[in-house]
Amino acid sequence: MFDTIETRKRELPDDSYTASLFTHDKGENAVLEKLGEESTELLLAAKDDDAEEIAHESADLVYHLLVLLSMHDMDLGDLRRELDGRSWLWTASGSCSGTVAALPPAQSDCENHNSGSIGPDSRVLRQ
Repeated sequence: MFDTIETRKRELPDDSYTASLFTHDKGENAVLEKLGEESTELLLAAKDDDAEEIAHESADLVYHLLVLLSMHDMDLGDLRRELDGRSWLWTASGSCSGTVAALPPAQSDCENHNSGSIGPDSRVLRQ
């Protein structure tokens, strides 16, 4: 998908929604608005426990995120490197490994890995 986004950015075909995001009068704000809209729709789908809609809105969110990365001359490698730098979230790190969940301190048996990227009350729990 990212390759297609890059091609549309380069070629700007008239009949392409993706190309229109790169040439929109609002500029980057058009994509930022879409990211906000899709995020809200995803949250509402999750609240309603609608798996089909969660998948649909997640795909929309990821698509618009990829467009934003492309607008900033970034690519999937940039995203991968950032995620790799957060590997403590899913690999052994001292006594903690596993998934991230926000829990009060009394419920967590791991130290707080507060890097500022997941919030001050987030804990990494053993699986």
